[in-house]
This record gives sequence, structure tokens and C-alpha cells, in this order.
Amino acid sequence: MISSIFASISGIVSSFRRHDVTAQNVTKADTYGYKVCRIVAQENRTGGADSTHLQRINSQGPLIHTGRPLDLALHGEGFFNSNRMMEQSPIAGLVSSP
Repeated sequence: MISSIFASISGIVSSFRRHDVTAQNVTKADTYGYKVCRIVAQENRTGGADSTHLQRINSQGPLIHTGRPLDLALHGEGFFNSNRMMEQSPIAGLVSSP
């Protein structure tokens, strides 16, 4: 009986995490540089669901011309690498170095 309760609870937790990740994906859909995530669920030994694996989808988004001379973009695979920690200000999205 305990194993069936555990299986039900783990299924509910897995469903909650899946909905949470979907909500984040929808909320951040228009954020430049955001990578979509999805939950990969696996069945555990007791029949419940383990949803501990979060998979990031690294597909490229559209390149948008901004007209600003210092904006950068990558075409194809790759990421920008920075040697310094940067902070983003909540006011106007300004980026500054601490």
C-alpha cells in the first residue's frame, strides 16, 4: 500500500515539475538568449516517476538586427565566454561589472 501511495505522490510531483518548466518556457519565450528546457521523466523501481533530469534545448533562435554597433551575435553553434562576472540591473536591462 505504501508503494502505491509513493507512486501516486511521485507522479504528482513529476507532473507539477513538468507544468512549472512549461510555465517558465512560456513566460520567457520572448527573452533573447533564453534556452527552452524540458523534463525527462523515468520510471523508478517502485512504479513512480522520477523527474530529476532537466534537459536544455540548445537550438538557435532568430538573429535580430538592432542597429547598435556594439551588439554581437553568433551564427551557428557556440556561446560567448566572459572572464568577468556581470550583473544585470532591473532598470532598463543595463549590464555592469561589479
